[in-house]
Amino acid sequence: MLDKLWNEGFRNGAELHRQVRAAGFRGSLRVVTEWTTRRRQDLKAAETCVPRKAPAARTVAKMLTTHRHGDTRQQIALLAIITKSTPDIITARDQLDAFQAIVRDRKVEALAPWLAEAAGGPLTSFVTGLRADLAAVDAALREPWSSGQVEGTINKLKLLKRQMYGRANLDLLEARLMSAA
Repeated sequence: MLDKLWNEGFRNGAELHRQVRAAGFRGSLRVVTEWTTRRRQDLKAAETCVPRKAPAARTVAKMLTTHRHGDTRQQIALLAIITKSTPDIITARDQLDAFQAIVRDRKVEALAPWLAEAAGGPLTSFVTGLRADLAAVDAALREPWSSGQVEGTINKLKLLKRQMYGRANLDLLEARLMSAA
C-alpha cells in the first residue's frame, strides 16, 4: 500500500500515514515517517550513484562471487553502481571464473591462453606468480595427486598449537592431538 501511494506521488510521511490509516493501517506515524525517510535516502543515493555507506571489501567480494545477482533491491543497486564505476572488478571476476574452470576441469591446454589474456588486466600480479611457478601449476593440472589430506592434518595441528600457546607443555599437547585424531 505504501509503495503504491509513494509511486502515486505522496512523499510526505504525515500525508502517507493519513492515507494508509484510512485504509485500515493501525501502525504509528513514526513507522511511516521512518519508512519515507529511508525511501528518500535510497532515491538520493540511486540518483547520485553513491551509496549512503560504503560496504566492506569482504561484502563486495561476496556479492561479486557468490551473490552475483543480488538478494535484495539494495544489493542489486549496489552491484550496478560497482559495475558502472569500476569495470576492472568485473573483468577480474570473469577472469577468475575462467581460471577456476581451468583448474576444476583440469584443462592444461587452456592455461597458456588464459595467462596471455589475463596478463594485462587486473590480475597481473597473480599471473606473474603463476608464471614464476608454472611447472608446479602444470603438474597440479596434469597429475591426479592432491596434498589435501596432508594440508588438513597440518592445519589441525597448527590450530591446536595456537589454542594451547603458553598454557602447557608437550605432554598436554600430545594428549590433545591423540584425542583429536
